[in-house]
Amino acid sequence: MQVGSDRTRVYASAGCFSRGAIFASGAVERAITGRVTLAGTVMYSHSLKDLSATTLSGLNPYRVDAVVGGSFNLTRQVGLYVSGGRTVSKMDQNGVRLILNAGLGVALGGKKQP
Repeated sequence: MQVGSDRTRVYASAGCFSRGAIFASGAVERAITGRVTLAGTVMYSHSLKDLSATTLSGLNPYRVDAVVGGSFNLTRQVGLYVSGGRTVSKMDQNGVRLILNAGLGVALGGKKQP
C-alpha cells in the first residue's frame, strides 16, 4: 500500500510465509529537494510455530529492524542510494548489528508512448 503527496509518501506491507511466519513493514519517504530523498523503514517478523529448539537456544520468535537512508539523483536516469540500520529488538544470534546498502540505480529507456 502506498499513500502520499508529491513530497511525502507512506508505504506499508504485510504478509505471511508458508513455513509459518508473518511480517509487516512500514516506511516514510520525504523528498527534501528535487534530487534528494530521505526515508525510514521499520520491519517486523514473527514465527507462528512453536519451535522448542529456538526457545531453548534463547532466540526470539520475533525480530524488529529499523533502517534509514537516502538517495541522490545525478540525472533523470541515474541515482545513488545509501542506507543503514540494525535490529532494534533483543539482540540474539539472528539479529543484525549493522545493515548497510549502497548502490547505483539506472533507468533504462523503454518504448516511447505515441
